Amino acid sequence: MRLAVATLSLSVLLALSGCGSDEENGATVIPAAGDYAQTTTETGGPYDITAAKWSGLAAGDRLAVTERFVADNDDICGDADPQRVADYAEVSAGADYPLTAPVDELLAEGCAAVLQS
Repeated sequence: MRLAVATLSLSVLLALSGCGSDEENGATVIPAAGDYAQTTTETGGPYDITAAKWSGLAAGDRLAVTERFVADNDDICGDADPQRVADYAEVSAGADYPLTAPVDELLAEGCAAVLQS
C-alpha cells in the first residue's frame, strides 16, 4: 500500500514539474484578439497605425504603406513582394489579427508568409 501511495505521489510531482506558461516552455505565443483592445497609441509613422485604419485606406495607399514597411525592414522582409504582403495583411486584418492590432505586426507576418511560400 505504501508503495502505491509513494508511486502516485511521485507521478503527481513529475506531472506538476512539467507545468509552466507557454512562454516559459519556449512556445511561440500568439496574442488573443482582446490583447490589443487598449492599443490606441500612434506615433504618426506611415505604418504605425491600427489594422482597422490601414484597412480603411485606399488600395494604393495601403500598398504605399506596405512598400515603405518592406523597404524599411529588409531584415524581416528581404525581397518579399509588397503587393503579396499587402494582400496577406488585408486578409488577416480582423480574421487572424484583431483590427486594433498594430498594422506593422500584420505586415511583418505577411513578409514571413510570403517568404515561406
